[in-house]
Amino acid sequence: MRAERLRAAAGGGRWLVWAGRLALWTALVVVGLTGLRSLLLGPPAHDGIAAATDPAAAFPTQAGMAAAALFASDYLTWEPSHRDARAERMSASLGEAARGADPSGEAEQEVEQVVPVDIEVFDPGVAVATIAARVLRIDAEETAREWLHLDVPLVADGGGAVRVTGVPVLVPAPPRSGMEVTHPPAGSDSSAAQELAEPLAAFFRAYAEGDATEVRYLVTDDSAVGGLNGLASFERLERVTVAPGQGPERVATATVRWRTGSATLTQTYLLTVRRVGDRWYVADVGVPLASPARPGAEPPTGAPATTWTDPTDEREE
Repeated sequence: MRAERLRAAAGGGRWLVWAGRLALWTALVVVGLTGLRSLLLGPPAHDGIAAATDPAAAFPTQAGMAAAALFASDYLTWEPSHRDARAERMSASLGEAARGADPSGEAEQEVEQVVPVDIEVFDPGVAVATIAARVLRIDAEETAREWLHLDVPLVADGGGAVRVTGVPVLVPAPPRSGMEVTHPPAGSDSSAAQELAEPLAAFFRAYAEGDATEVRYLVTDDSAVGGLNGLASFERLERVTVAPGQGPERVATATVRWRTGSATLTQTYLLTVRRVGDRWYVADVGVPLASPARPGAEPPTGAPATTWTDPTDEREE
């Protein structure tokens, strides 16, 4: 009996030995094939290497969307008796420029909901986030709710921190125009700015109304610019700056005063404009982008920040 048990145990052991040998040979075959593949095809591409060459992969998009959403909520919430508190909330990003972002008028507005919609990365440290916000507007005449969309300029410091670099601008609901990488002009062309004052005023009036026919007349044939569909009304074009250059396509900024309800907001847009014959057309509209190396940097000394200013501009106090 004992001998039979030993033989049975030995038989079971032989099966274990064979199973172990099979596993070992399988592992050796896999290793051998992997090595052969590496010899023939080279090592596999590392995901981190590919990510390093992709600006979107280098930008902390989740942190950017969160920062933009929080800022949009502060930016679109106001109460005439608490202007200083609003400016203080935004000053961490905008500094003294936060006080210049105050709306005028006696209306109250509060944000009920913010939704990050999209983020577009232009350079490894520069991006624009699109935020949707549902606002409750209260003034002497009416109370209304509506959705607004903002483009918020962002810059990342390379360590994962993200900050807002400028005042957001009102934009149509997505899809966005997909503008190419452009930065605000550092110099000035006063002649082009003077020429652009009238067509840009007409463009922003049509842009506010969402008049598709009029907008198409004022933009280039390949432009995807839409309109605000009445979310704000155009009050005036305050300033225009055009980058120096000789070609038909130029980069410009335009400072616009909007009216929303009984309040007014002043926002600066980054534009790509193109001259065809003797007329200027708008090719793209967006928000000015800061340099990742110098967030919020001003134009070089000696280059005026604006080259055309509405001579009848009288700001409301």
